Amino acid sequence: MNHSPHFQLYSFKTRLLTVLAFFGICFLAVLGRVFFLQILKADYYIQKAKSQHERTVTLEPHRGRILDKNGRILAVSIQLKSLFAKPTQIESPAQAARLLTPILKIPYHKLLNDLKSKRNFIFGSNANYLRNRLNWYKNLSLNGIGFIEEFRRFYPNGNFAGQLIGYSGIDTQGLEGIESKYEPLLAGKPRICCGKRRYVPYSTTFQHSKKNTDQYSIQLTIDSTIQHFAEKPCGKEW
Repeated sequence: MNHSPHFQLYSFKTRLLTVLAFFGICFLAVLGRVFFLQILKADYYIQKAKSQHERTVTLEPHRGRILDKNGRILAVSIQLKSLFAKPTQIESPAQAARLLTPILKIPYHKLLNDLKSKRNFIFGSNANYLRNRLNWYKNLSLNGIGFIEEFRRFYPNGNFAGQLIGYSGIDTQGLEGIESKYEPLLAGKPRICCGKRRYVPYSTTFQHSKKNTDQYSIQLTIDSTIQHFAEKPCGKEW
């Protein structure tokens, strides 16, 4: 049965319109998806990308110095590098624990449990030793393990004028003496250290935040030389 030319033309137009409608619907679907992702959900995915490629760590404040009347340092905060772990970024906790156990001198099972946890933590501040022992890190792939700078309180003269100067704890907070009494002046505000993730071993590289200028140094009226000779006889008696 032969169809008339008019019917064939109508059938061709119908097929063409059907195909065009199909591609039009597909185009609108893609356009709608792009609009949803790029416009409506833009902020969500930007934050998600930042969370994957950027890391922030809060650093302890850099305390002000304590000086004698001549400007000699009696207490100062020194910068150290500590080894830190971000367990959520570690691909194989067992491998990381096996490699780090002989270097950190931490029992394997304890270290493994720590690396399987969800909390971030710092191993310690013996950076020079750790760096020398971790020279092989370039040949490994331990995402989530790296070094970060922090401050520790240092007293150049040891226990000299200890009852007056006092001391600070491991969190650098003043606990006794001048360190405690003038805590608000000596203590600076915590710094936020930002880092970008790189897909190489020790993948998180941290950059320094702006230098903290909120802390103050304190200069005492004592002369450390005179104080030293005054304490010397007392030391012999005890």
